[in-house]
Amino acid sequence: MVAAAVTGTLFGAGRAAARSNRTTADCSSGTALCNGTCVDLMSDAKNCGGCGMVCASGKTCRNAQCTTCSSGTVLCNGTCVDLMSDPKNCGGCGVPCASGQTCRNGLCTGSITCSPGTALCNGTCVNLASDAKNCGKCGMVCAAGQICRNARCV
Repeated sequence: MVAAAVTGTLFGAGRAAARSNRTTADCSSGTALCNGTCVDLMSDAKNCGGCGMVCASGKTCRNAQCTTCSSGTVLCNGTCVDLMSDPKNCGGCGVPCASGQTCRNGLCTGSITCSPGTALCNGTCVNLASDAKNCGKCGMVCAAGQICRNARCV
């Protein structure tokens, strides 16, 4: 059934391609042209298995089939993730851990090593010489309209 949907969709995509001067040949391997845009019919929740085949709210597209996330995972930006262990979605969708940290039980853990010339302020590496929110030291915020230059608000 999926193959039929994909085949039928590609012909419809050809009409859209004529309007946008794009062809299916413009799409990389594993993608198809839908309304002038190359999409992955295997994982795109707005074109799941075929152009315009939208998955219902709360579902994601896996292997060209609309599905609900498995137990212990939630849908974040179209992908099922484990909020307890995903360092890009730690404790909530779109909550990343800092470089070098891991996500354990929904909390970012581990030490953060900042590169030379930066300092760790509230879990983020910043340049104290130029960061207007941490100018010269962590938490030193420059007044509105000022910038941080050489660790001084000017």
